[in-house]
Amino acid sequence: MMKNQSILLIYAHPDDETVFTGGTIPKYVANGVDVYLVSATRGECGKTSGLCTQEQLAITREQELRKVAQILGIKEVDFLGYTDKNLNKVNKIEITHRIANIIRNICPKVIITFGPDGATGHEDHKAIHDFAVEAVEIAGNERVFELKNKPFKVPRVYYVSLIQKIRDNWGIREKAPEPDTIINFRSFSSVKLKALKCHRTQALTINKFLNLSDEILPCFLEQETFKLAKEYSLIKSTGGEDLISEN
Repeated sequence: MMKNQSILLIYAHPDDETVFTGGTIPKYVANGVDVYLVSATRGECGKTSGLCTQEQLAITREQELRKVAQILGIKEVDFLGYTDKNLNKVNKIEITHRIANIIRNICPKVIITFGPDGATGHEDHKAIHDFAVEAVEIAGNERVFELKNKPFKVPRVYYVSLIQKIRDNWGIREKAPEPDTIINFRSFSSVKLKALKCHRTQALTINKFLNLSDEILPCFLEQETFKLAKEYSLIKSTGGEDLISEN
């Protein structure tokens, strides 16, 4: 058991948490780890799948994510409330300070977010990467007096990093770092699948993930891959299952 440990996920939209970490989350929760989620937007510019009006999409996707949080075991979801598809236009100081305050409050052992490639090339994903990286630096800086709580240096920051087979299948051309950490979660595959299906408004996108070939689908439903951002890490990664280590 990993008592008093926590992971903070910093993503752009509802469904990011499930697509990229929907198996990792319940696996670590089952081992006593508290998982927290920051969603920068409510995804109000996405598809509705005919389940609501475009004006109702923000609240609908929030409700979907809160249901998913219960399924995956996420302890708390924090919506920052920024506009979908416009993250690169928000006030950088404001958003980074808000995220840094959350980091100082939670003191996570691990942060998971997007890498500079945004995993799929999505501009919001790239933007939240930039903000999360800056927030990690600010949270640990003793000279930033505008923040609440004591400075906290995050031991490990991981980037979502899809394997090349999935990237090729989805036609992703963005250059991305090779994963160095693999989390296997076969016994939690059904949990991830259940959570994916809760994002009902995003059925077209979710079906794209689920329609992978028989060769590649297990790579999506049984394992998730990450890249350790070594420039922020105080603990050397050894690959394999070491998102959180007792070292």
